[in-house]
Amino acid sequence: MKEILQSLVDRANRKIAEDEKLKKHLAGISRVVCIRFTDDGSYHFRVEGGRVSDVFDGDADGDIVVEISTDLFRKIIDGEEDALAAYLGRRFRVKASLADKMLFAEMLRG
Repeated sequence: MKEILQSLVDRANRKIAEDEKLKKHLAGISRVVCIRFTDDGSYHFRVEGGRVSDVFDGDADGDIVVEISTDLFRKIIDGEEDALAAYLGRRFRVKASLADKMLFAEMLRG
């Protein structure tokens, strides 16, 4: 899963580099994002200084914490499942402020 997360981080960094508005918005933000897979461990990364760090193994005290199964995560990434419908159906959890949830969603949009 780390490789998949890293590819998403790389894509997010490309998007940030191409979108001056997003880059400016993220410039003053510092957040730790922790992805806890219910069946495959935890990973984390930082959003800081207008970019996203590499993905690191292990849990972290995150500002944004996502708890999800690897199967559902892959289906969302592959477009087989709608993230909003899965979230509203309580098939995964996001622990974060509303503003941070919106930030995370913006970063994931292709």
